[in-house]
Amino acid sequence: MAHSNDAGIADRVRDALEERGVPITTLAADTGIAERTLRRRLTGESHWLTNELHHIASRLGVLPSDLIGD
Repeated sequence: MAHSNDAGIADRVRDALEERGVPITTLAADTGIAERTLRRRLTGESHWLTNELHHIASRLGVLPSDLIGD
C-alpha cells in the first residue's frame, strides 16, 4: 500500500499533466519511466521514487517540491 503522501503527489502530477496537456504516454517516453509504472504510481499501487519525481518535474517545467508538496 502506498503512503498517504503518495496520493497527494499523484494528484499534483495529474494536475500538472492536465495543465500542460501532456499524455501519460508522452511523459513515460520523455522521462524513461515505464508507462505501466507511471500508471501504478498515479493509482496509488506503488510508491513514488525521488528520481522519478525529478524527471517528471523537469519534463513538466515545475519544481520537484511542487509535486511533493508539504
